[in-house]
Amino acid sequence: MGGSDAPPTAEAWRASATTMNFKSRRTCALGTKGMVACSQSLATAAGLEILRKGGSAADAAVAVTACLNVCEPTSTGIGGDAFCLYFDAAAKKVSAVRGGGRSPAALTLDLVRSRGHAGLEITPSTDALCAVVPGAPAAWEDVVARFGSGKLTLADVLAPAIELAESGPPIGPVARQGNLRRLQAAYLVFWVSAIRGRHRNHAIAVCALRRRRRRLGRALVSIAAAAAKRRRDDFA
Repeated sequence: MGGSDAPPTAEAWRASATTMNFKSRRTCALGTKGMVACSQSLATAAGLEILRKGGSAADAAVAVTACLNVCEPTSTGIGGDAFCLYFDAAAKKVSAVRGGGRSPAALTLDLVRSRGHAGLEITPSTDALCAVVPGAPAAWEDVVARFGSGKLTLADVLAPAIELAESGPPIGPVARQGNLRRLQAAYLVFWVSAIRGRHRNHAIAVCALRRRRRRLGRALVSIAAAAAKRRRDDFA
């Protein structure tokens, strides 16, 4: 569309081929003190718990994200990046946190050139040199520090996720489907073998099966401890 074209009207959108009529028997969710929504009920419960403890929407959002790392690791996690848009209702202001990871310290231009890459980009983008240092943990810390209630530390916010990782949440249908898609896309041979019960390392996740993620729990504890140390150093 050209720059002078007017945006399509609501009627035009409804009449377009991309419109899909969806009739649901579910009623609208209503709340008077707060609301949390995500794809995993246990993560939603964690967000509500943080709100009940006096946390802000930002605190609850980080708690939910951390729990999704445990309940639905195919969608989010400490090994990736994170971005946040935060609206301050009182100030009528939108702030952003960019949690995109940086290049590793040892990734120098000389190293890139020695691997045969020329120009301004590393190609293909699937090259291992394109991997960045995960930015999600730092983004979580910044969101709680900048937009949190001040009543809860990062350790408090991550506590529900740590507890879930230690106890082992039941695998939900969304996480199971994500597991299936990833295995099918990246490990087709192992995926078929797992279905036949021949490959233990790539077993298909079964709904309602509880799986502990203690290493992830320890990682979350370390993230919270590092944030607390930085906060003590800032006040020292």
